[in-house]
Amino acid sequence: MEFEKAVKYVLEKGEKLGAEQIEVCALRGKVTLLFVEKNRVNTAAEVISGISVRAVANKNWGFSYTLDFSEDALDQTIKSAISAAKAKGEDKYFESLPEPMKAEPLEKKIDERIIDYTPAQMIEFYDRVKRVLDEKKITVFFGMTASMYFNSIIANSLGLEHYDDVAGFGSMFYAGYVREIPPALGFAYKFVANLDEIIPEELGREVVKEVERAKGSKSIKYEGKTTIILEPTAVSNLMWIFVKEILADSVDRGATPFTRDRIGEKAASNILSIYDNVRSPKNPFASERDWEGVPTRRTAVIEKGELKSFLVDYYYARKWRIEPTGNAVKGGQGPLDYISRPPSPGSFFLEVRGEREEPLDSIIADVKEGFLVREVMGVHMSDFSSGKFSVPAFGWYIKGGEVKYPVRNLMFSGTMPQLLKNTYAVSKEKKVEAGIIGEFPYIAVRDILVSASPPALKEKLGLSILNLLIKLGVVKSPLA
Repeated sequence: MEFEKAVKYVLEKGEKLGAEQIEVCALRGKVTLLFVEKNRVNTAAEVISGISVRAVANKNWGFSYTLDFSEDALDQTIKSAISAAKAKGEDKYFESLPEPMKAEPLEKKIDERIIDYTPAQMIEFYDRVKRVLDEKKITVFFGMTASMYFNSIIANSLGLEHYDDVAGFGSMFYAGYVREIPPALGFAYKFVANLDEIIPEELGREVVKEVERAKGSKSIKYEGKTTIILEPTAVSNLMWIFVKEILADSVDRGATPFTRDRIGEKAASNILSIYDNVRSPKNPFASERDWEGVPTRRTAVIEKGELKSFLVDYYYARKWRIEPTGNAVKGGQGPLDYISRPPSPGSFFLEVRGEREEPLDSIIADVKEGFLVREVMGVHMSDFSSGKFSVPAFGWYIKGGEVKYPVRNLMFSGTMPQLLKNTYAVSKEKKVEAGIIGEFPYIAVRDILVSASPPALKEKLGLSILNLLIKLGVVKSPLA
């Protein structure tokens, strides 16, 4: 059955099979990928299409999906969704699927070249990046380039209907200088809606710059509270914790320090504002509506330090008797998740802003002692309920307003509320990042517990000897 006809079929057949209300989300798309691991290159192209159904029965909803557009498969999908709704039992807070609501128009243009991007073009793109890296004897450890196009229809039996097209192109390379042990590592990432905005050679030069910055890292002994400046990548990494804490489902069950009774209270520094803005022109997947068909908007979560709102879908908006924010999301590990998962509260595109924004150089110049942190790891192991984290990081030591040298084996600890409240400076410089997708500045934070420890003497001597032998050409780097 054709794509559009399948949507109409589900809407017409749903109530006949026993659904009180029915919602259908149909998706088709194309994804072209290139993976690089230790200079081994693989490409893949995948065309996906499928339909997911939410059916209302017994004052609840059930979910099912299919990749088969035949009548029998669609009938079975509807029946499965109805059975799931009945099996869940009555939910006294569930009222309805979303009713049609007017959405503010959003102007966007699809770059047709992204839709037609081929594996051969992916390889050419990578070769152009690699030539820049090869000139500096830098090895790619991991890389990925992807072109993505999706066409979707969201409709329900209440009359809601929304058609959308999105296309994006992204590329990331993680590379290192292997003639140094441990290797100096760096990475660069860019995600765009127009291919003219991403030049392979520029991406390669950004990787080189990051690797060069990381050369000659030292191990030091340090313990105490100090100032850290988080680079945009590190801010994006840590926003995993914050986003989890401001989602309606987390808030509803009390699994967050940001509770509903704190709306209107101070939750961060007065200079800090955080928005979720799927409509941002920097977001390649900007959309007028979320994955339930609810209109999207720029939502102030924190504004000038004050907790303003949470990210809610239609269900929690009705339960809490507030306006929906248009934050029902789908997705996860791959394109199929947009079909195989029901919508739930989530972030689309975060924006971190400062009431006053300063040049990065002036922020660094004011730091007597501290660390500039490029990236943090292991954020997923944090305690999301309390916001506590203790994460390894890579960064640079700052002394007397100058960035001195890169430091290995950094750890810093704290809580998300503490980090937000102790933020005292926000940079004018910003970057689009993908830990949590959004546009992030550098932020300076006071009184964060930082620790660093040098390796044991035996390990230090071994590394020194190995590095000397590599530089003399006596042995080859084990990472080469």
